[in-house]
Amino acid sequence: MEKYLYHFRIGPPSVVPQSRQFFVLGVELGEEVTNNLCVTLGPLVSQEVNIVPYLRDSFGGLKATQITPKSINTYLMDRTESAVLGTVYYELAILRRAFKLAVRRGELATVPTFPDMRKLNNARQGFFTDADVALLQVELPEHLRGLALFAYLTSWRKMEMLNLTWGRVDMGDCVVWLEGPGTKSKRARTFPFKHYPALKAVIEIQREYAEQWEYRTGKIVTHVFTNQGKPIKDYDCAWRSACRRAGLEGRTMHDNRRSAVRNMIRAGIPKHTAMKLSGHLTSHVFDRYDIVDHQDLEDATAKLGHRGDITGTVGVGK
Repeated sequence: MEKYLYHFRIGPPSVVPQSRQFFVLGVELGEEVTNNLCVTLGPLVSQEVNIVPYLRDSFGGLKATQITPKSINTYLMDRTESAVLGTVYYELAILRRAFKLAVRRGELATVPTFPDMRKLNNARQGFFTDADVALLQVELPEHLRGLALFAYLTSWRKMEMLNLTWGRVDMGDCVVWLEGPGTKSKRARTFPFKHYPALKAVIEIQREYAEQWEYRTGKIVTHVFTNQGKPIKDYDCAWRSACRRAGLEGRTMHDNRRSAVRNMIRAGIPKHTAMKLSGHLTSHVFDRYDIVDHQDLEDATAKLGHRGDITGTVGVGK
């Protein structure tokens, strides 16, 4: 599929055997692809990320005939852990366009079935309460409990947590930090936890686990969140099973990010400070994460009720 994506940008392709890998591109697809797709996708397109690495990492080693509806749906589930649906829709639109070009040239017989992203809600509304988190902790395997709590308490993204090493945790000054290349925004940030007992407890437990593992095996534990001393790579199956047992089916790890943002705002943290903690560069996405639920509305009307009766009004039925 390499030639179809590549020549979608630069012109008609020459004949290349379809046994070649999907694509091996080290540069962006180019303005022509973006401009063509933006005509129809418009506001759904997120400009915050370069989509090429995600497609390349998932499909770069596959032949065109190996890209199936199952693999596409797996990509969808994985990407929606860290990207809004509009961004994922844009990525899949490029993939689908490449297949259509191949079929048009007679080098592939069919286009695999793609999910209808337009039927999905782009502003995902899932979030956790403290009670939900407590239920989920019971059901999660031990190696995922700290990861889930850390996500709920900090609003960090999936890969920011999975790639966190002990070299970026200062237990003395009680601060954890990310370097620019390790963040989606490419900007470094810190998260102090000296006065955040819940987060401090999570990090101390992870540190204790790492030291115990190093003592037993003689092997250095480099990452904060591990499974048997090794960095966690994949947890989707265990996560979904735990959510189902806890009665929280359909929740994602990314829902912790939205929940943490909402908790920050409810705690009275100024918006610009909360954005520095969570790593949001723009208000657009951040505001979408500040979810209002029925309890928020109940609390708001209760505050109105506390104002008391208006002097001189007539009661109902009088």
